[in-house]
Amino acid sequence: MTGIVHGSRRSCVLAFALVASAGLASSALADDVRWIRPSSGFWGDPGNWSGGALPAEHDVVRIGGAGWPVVTVRMTDMYLQDAAAVHLAGGSTLDLDRGLLRVDEGLVSTITGAGTTLRLIDKDPTAPISLFEFHGQLDMGPGTRMLLEDRAQVLLRGPSRSRGLITGWGEVYTDARDAFRNEGVFRPGEGNLLQVFVDVESGVRGRIDLDGQQEQGELDLHGRAETLRVLTDALEDDFSGVIRLGPESRLIMDSLSEPWTADADSRVIVTGASGAIGASRIDGSPLNFEGEFSLGPDAELRMGSILNLNSAARADLEEGAQLDLAGFTTIDGGQYTLRRGAQMRFRSSAVVNGGRFATASASPADGFIGFGAATEYSGQIVFDGTARQDGYATSTGPSTLITARTFDMDGADRDNRWTVTNPLVIEAGRIDEGGENDVFSGIEVIGGFLPALTIRLSDPEASWSMHGRMTLAGGSPFPLRRVSGSPVRLFGTLEVPSGAAEIAADLEVLMGAIIALNENTTLRTRGTTVLHHGVAYTGSGTIRNGVGGTLISAGTPDLSRLGLANDATMMLGDNAATELRTDRFEQSADGVLRVSIGGYDAGTEHGVMRVGEGSVTLAGTLEVALFNTDEGFRPRAGDTFTILTATDGAITGDFDHVAPTFHAGRVYTWAVEHEADAALLVLEGVRAILCVSDLDGDGQTTLFDTLEFMNLFEIGDARADINGDGALDIFDLLAFLNAFESGC
Repeated sequence: MTGIVHGSRRSCVLAFALVASAGLASSALADDVRWIRPSSGFWGDPGNWSGGALPAEHDVVRIGGAGWPVVTVRMTDMYLQDAAAVHLAGGSTLDLDRGLLRVDEGLVSTITGAGTTLRLIDKDPTAPISLFEFHGQLDMGPGTRMLLEDRAQVLLRGPSRSRGLITGWGEVYTDARDAFRNEGVFRPGEGNLLQVFVDVESGVRGRIDLDGQQEQGELDLHGRAETLRVLTDALEDDFSGVIRLGPESRLIMDSLSEPWTADADSRVIVTGASGAIGASRIDGSPLNFEGEFSLGPDAELRMGSILNLNSAARADLEEGAQLDLAGFTTIDGGQYTLRRGAQMRFRSSAVVNGGRFATASASPADGFIGFGAATEYSGQIVFDGTARQDGYATSTGPSTLITARTFDMDGADRDNRWTVTNPLVIEAGRIDEGGENDVFSGIEVIGGFLPALTIRLSDPEASWSMHGRMTLAGGSPFPLRRVSGSPVRLFGTLEVPSGAAEIAADLEVLMGAIIALNENTTLRTRGTTVLHHGVAYTGSGTIRNGVGGTLISAGTPDLSRLGLANDATMMLGDNAATELRTDRFEQSADGVLRVSIGGYDAGTEHGVMRVGEGSVTLAGTLEVALFNTDEGFRPRAGDTFTILTATDGAITGDFDHVAPTFHAGRVYTWAVEHEADAALLVLEGVRAILCVSDLDGDGQTTLFDTLEFMNLFEIGDARADINGDGALDIFDLLAFLNAFESGC
């Protein structure tokens, strides 16, 4: 059976049934008519009934009972049989067999005793209009059954209830005035469609109680390709029972005016099967879920409705199981456990406000959580295992913390985008399933003072690589911190479209990368930043090495129209030559410019900065680091090195301090001379260090030497290796103290 058959016949049916029942005589005049045949037989045989006559209109009919044999009573003729009430008992069966039975409104018909069955078959499935095969108020006891076949239709009037089993292919209509109570089981049966409609009274739909007063009612679709459709305005109360789904089975909660709720006591149990078959499904009206999804091995459940997973929600997916969230989903917490090979896939937009997710391992081959569409993150989310972000992602806030063993930020297709509009912290072992921590998605950090991206990898030595486009909207007049955490290796594009933005993490800008700084924008760095050659720079903004940062020029970086500003330590080469080109340069009083010198040729043997048409403002400290001395480089007093070139008259100011260089047991003292278009470093003198504790080179040991040793030791400078063993440790401290004690 495919598709859903709608109850198009019911309008005329109801009109006829209600008019007919309004003219019935009082049931007070009814007789009590019993089935007396000790075996099965036909309703239409008068000899089977007490009194020797067929039950008359408005009679109370009784079939079966204690001490009576199990019988089947068949109603085969195409006629309407009225009764005041019908009572079935003792395991007997009333088989309407394409007959029609209507009982008085106001009296309750009953079905009692294990195995007692009311069987209904549609009189004419091809007819456009049909009466209900059963029409009345009914109370079904435990162990009883109502069996519908060939789209049979039932109208249950008044406060009917079932503590038994309603099963088969057909339609059950209930009264809008009184909620039908299911304290038993709705079970369509394999391949069947069972539809439950709440009757319409004055254009208003009623309610239905799907789990009964004892909250033990079940919706059982555990067979293959079973479909249960419940069409109502609302549930009487939260659903606390059990929903069982087999392969290709489908529960449809239709036309509810408000979301329905499955509370913390509810369970959805899904069974799987081997072979390529369709998923079990829950569709229709929005669902607030607080209970438990339990998916067996290889089971697959597809949630097609809008879904809210409450903080009490749970999911347990056995090996190979798959939970697909195909409708818009909100997660307000809960715990979701996936065994080996299981998957939890969000195929539509999702809002994740919390929750703890656990997969079998950090490898996606063992199962994963997959966000395949637009996702908003907020609050604290834990992925104890593997999660994959394939769709666009946004941090909404006020703050978001994502903790994971593996959190694949760019997913399998690597074409998504992250928009950070509030603080987002990602703490993970890896942010890439491949283990290289490569991110190819776009990342934009925008809006206000708060948005910031912090990525902290578990390994303190690990870094992550940005291959996509990173957009950092800045502030004005003060820079806004936008990126921090583990070191970043930039292969893609870094753009500051407005204001001043700060990267507090270590940053390495590698060949092929692009840095785009619009006019009047600033990228401030606060970690160790390395600018390699082969990088494209666009725009006319400024890179500012902020307080606490270290900016290293490696190779031949050409910043084109960009400017440089230095408030911390800037290195023209790190024990290597460099030729750095920039449009303008400014060093503040707190800045330190360190030039590496290993020969006389500017750019190939020692560091040099070549400034274009812009201005140069000098202040702060100049330091010199020597290299290549082991290979024969021995600078002498009077040697001159061009360390900066500019246009005529562009250089203003001077270094406040030119520090001596301590290298290989010698002290080198320097001076700076200025020409119209250049700054020259002149070696004034070289002398041997006679006193190892005289770290400032003034010829005596004082408190300032102690402070200098502590500073050098703290930053790992080789000059603090007093005992010369290549390691900075407690023995260097002892050696310094001994030398200090001896004096110079």
